[in-house]
Amino acid sequence: ILAEKAGFVVVPSSLAVACTYGEKSDHQLPALGALDAGTEVAQELAGGNSHFSLPRLFDLIEVAAECRSSVARLLSGVYVAESIQQAKEFLQSTQGQNNADLTIVTLQGDILTRYSFQSLRHEGGLVQLIRRREELEVSCEEHKSAEAEQQQICRELREKISLAEVQQKEILSEVQAQKEQISKISSELGTVRGQLHSRKRAAAELESDLESLSRQIHELQARMVQLKEERDLLEDEITRLAAVDDAELKNELAEANKAYAVIDSSRKEGRGRLSELAARVEQARGALDAARARASEVSLEGQKVRLAEESLRERVMHEYGPDAAQEIFEVVVGQERLGPDLHAQYIEESTSLRARIAREGDVDPTSIERYEEEAQRLEELNKQRQDLVQAAQILRQTIQRLTETSKRRFEEVFKAVNRNFSSLVPRLFGGGKASLQLTNPDQPLESGVEIFIRPPGKKLRSIDLLSGGEKALCATALIFGMFMERPSPLCVLDEVDAPLDDANLMRFASLIREMSAHTQFLVITHNKQTMQIADSLVGVTMQEPGASKIIVVSLQEAIDQVA
Repeated sequence: ILAEKAGFVVVPSSLAVACTYGEKSDHQLPALGALDAGTEVAQELAGGNSHFSLPRLFDLIEVAAECRSSVARLLSGVYVAESIQQAKEFLQSTQGQNNADLTIVTLQGDILTRYSFQSLRHEGGLVQLIRRREELEVSCEEHKSAEAEQQQICRELREKISLAEVQQKEILSEVQAQKEQISKISSELGTVRGQLHSRKRAAAELESDLESLSRQIHELQARMVQLKEERDLLEDEITRLAAVDDAELKNELAEANKAYAVIDSSRKEGRGRLSELAARVEQARGALDAARARASEVSLEGQKVRLAEESLRERVMHEYGPDAAQEIFEVVVGQERLGPDLHAQYIEESTSLRARIAREGDVDPTSIERYEEEAQRLEELNKQRQDLVQAAQILRQTIQRLTETSKRRFEEVFKAVNRNFSSLVPRLFGGGKASLQLTNPDQPLESGVEIFIRPPGKKLRSIDLLSGGEKALCATALIFGMFMERPSPLCVLDEVDAPLDDANLMRFASLIREMSAHTQFLVITHNKQTMQIADSLVGVTMQEPGASKIIVVSLQEAIDQVA
């Protein structure tokens, strides 16, 4: 009931009070009382004041027998109330009686006397003072704790200050070192900046050179594209020319020779005819000049004759009259103008020239131009003929070179495939020998290939005499032999393992697994042993009529899930 409001200790004598108080001083009790045990007064108090309405505290507690008298004396006049209000009413009801030493405690732990209510009216009450005292004590303890904590904090701060001073010295030392390092770095930075500036200039020059090289590269690429196009055109032309039969080239060459012969004959004939015509023209020009000279002479003679004629006419007219003079003039003047010889010569030359002109026919004034055109055309035909001859020669050389290269490469590949085939057959058959032979070794490009194989325990025979499984293994060895020389990215095998037994199937599967490092195999099979070496299985099933479903399973993932 008293809780933490009070504390009492029973001691054997008054001398032990101080010792007892010292031992209990660390319990932080608001009050501590000491009672002397073993008096007879406690017995009297234990039975007194039973007429009050409140129960006594001594009657409500259990006390050991050896302490009962002490507790009875201590608790004499102490009653228990349910609340402060009930205690107040009890004290008021007992006012005027000789009960000044009454003490009432409540179930909440409050201790009240008659003087408590008087003090409560004047100073705010004893309970509040007790609580205030407790608060002050708590505050004092808190202050002591805070002071101790502050002292601890001060000690820690002093230690931290000492540590900070040490760290400060270290930091100052590091700062000094950093300053020296910064100074050194600044010096190096200046050097680096100079190098960077020079390198920037060099980079700019390199960039300029790079742009120039880039332009040259673009030009070269364009030139390469152009050359590639020209090469493709030349290859197409070579291919086209290669497709032309040699006989056709010979026929064209013969026709060109014939045309050349005809043109050459025409040219020679034209040159001869032109020479003859030129001679005739010169001869005609000479005759014309002679005729012109003769005409000049005749003209001069004619002028003389006309003068003589005029003189004679005047004389005849004067002697014989006008009519007789005209008739005499025509006869005489005609004979005198030409003379008998000159007249006959003139008639003969005129007749000869007319006959010659009639025999030669009309002269073509464009014959020289036509001759030059024909000569130019003949020269072009000669150039074309020469180009055709050179092209045919180059074509023959190209065909020969391609044939030799193809033959050499075929022989190299054939030997390598034969070597691979010979090494693979014993692995697939578990022994034996095999080889590839050309049917026409002199013409390897036009020759066939024969396969000879000798299975273990059998004679050498052709592939046509082998069983189905042996043929399958032989074909597989040939294909893999070619793949070893020229690897292919993909190989499709459609039920190749169907005719194989278990032993051959294991060797076949082992070889496929080995070859899969360079070639991806797509194997169509129903054999479970072959399926075991696959990385992925692709199955086709028909769950519903007319509807196929593809199922893909990764064997490694399936094994990992099972594991």
